[in-house]
Amino acid sequence: MITYDRVLKEYLPSFRCEAALLMKERYNMGQERIAEVLGVSQAEVSKYLAGLRPKNKIKIDNDVVRRFVESEIKGRKVDAQRAACSGCPKGAEATCLIMVK
Repeated sequence: MITYDRVLKEYLPSFRCEAALLMKERYNMGQERIAEVLGVSQAEVSKYLAGLRPKNKIKIDNDVVRRFVESEIKGRKVDAQRAACSGCPKGAEATCLIMVK
């Protein structure tokens, strides 16, 4: 059973790590901008980009990350959140209040 605790401790850090890597590699975004988009510190982004992966890393669908990043870049926050939720192991439940940032 997937719990919200697991989503917070495993899915979100893994998702943010993959998103940070994509934003840097494909869109050449700086660490401060990536941190702003993901709602984490610049130090956390630095760890992601240095290859320090979250513990208990969950496999993340690259297409979900791409849709999230592209929506964020276009300023479509709702679409970005929907993309992130679509890959969540808990499922995109209407009652879920967990946000990427």
